[in-house]
Amino acid sequence: MTDKVVAYITRGDKLLVFSHPLYPEAGIQVPAGTIEKDESPDKAVIREAREETGLHELEIRSFLGVREHDLSPYGIAEVHRRHFYHLECRQETPTTWHHHEKDPSDGSTEPIEFEFFWVRFPDEVPELSGGQGELLSKLVADSYQDTAPPPFTFQPMDKASARAVPEWRYDTPYDIYNIASDNVEKEMQLFLDPQNAYHTISDEHGDLVAYCCFGPDGQVSGGDYSAATLDIGLGVRPDLTGQGHGLTYVNAVLDFARRTFPPTAFRVMVAEFNKRAQRVWEKAGFQPVQTFQRSGDGMPFVILTCEE
Repeated sequence: MTDKVVAYITRGDKLLVFSHPLYPEAGIQVPAGTIEKDESPDKAVIREAREETGLHELEIRSFLGVREHDLSPYGIAEVHRRHFYHLECRQETPTTWHHHEKDPSDGSTEPIEFEFFWVRFPDEVPELSGGQGELLSKLVADSYQDTAPPPFTFQPMDKASARAVPEWRYDTPYDIYNIASDNVEKEMQLFLDPQNAYHTISDEHGDLVAYCCFGPDGQVSGGDYSAATLDIGLGVRPDLTGQGHGLTYVNAVLDFARRTFPPTAFRVMVAEFNKRAQRVWEKAGFQPVQTFQRSGDGMPFVILTCEE
């Protein structure tokens, strides 16, 4: 088994990633490398990060954990034991830059060119190749550990909000979430039924920015709901979507649910085409467990769950 280090380098709300200009098939990655003989993981992650990026003002913020990565699916009979770290960049950098690693840990004799760039964390982080994104959910928790929670207020849905939400209009393809005008009264009854646990989410100015529900009304007909979990439904005001703040809303809802219901596990249902929402829930620690077709119209949905 080979010991490796993986570095999640952040600066403010950005995560550092890179691509291989000469080998685009390698995908998007974060700095990583092999721990040398008699070298501690702490020293190795700083050394590798500096060598690959050209940055020097890097500090370890926290150790995130160890995961084993089997390379046999890639035709390599080897297992890597990866030590994941959160590093903070303390220096100014360009938006993008190229750097050559002069002593590659893969044994190459020629320097390897990397193109580095910052992406907004966590909502704009692309899929990381080779399973490097395995502990991004822990990075999320670590990044928010020393910050105040979002200034959101949760309140049981009232009549005014129950009338306001049906007026929200989403653009295609998200217009499947629009409530038909002839169905408003029925939806209002569901919103106001205490058994459905609908809540409004307001910002620091008291403006309605989202709503959520907890329990069976968060389910979509056609799925398997035999496991004992807390179902969650979440809707964000249309003009606030697509701005990279999805995980902020999700984390706030999960925090409220933990304080209110103490569940053993969470479950959400997301339309299969809505990859943006799926990525957000996955970054919060959820995993897809089932795909099904909604009763009535056959629209595909994905069930994602998260153990507490």
